[in-house]
Amino acid sequence: MASKPDPDVIYVCGDCGEENNLKRGDVFKCRECGFRILFKKRVPHTKTKRFIAAN
Repeated sequence: MASKPDPDVIYVCGDCGEENNLKRGDVFKCRECGFRILFKKRVPHTKTKRFIAAN
């Protein structure tokens, strides 16, 4: 069975606001300014998932 490659995760720089695509093993810093505080970008959930989770 073939393993799936690790997907890129989008992080937003806490200093300049630039979006950074990082994958496992990448250096955890902004590629634009070098700032090391990055926040994971939020993903909106669909209404159906919230409805199912509430029930």
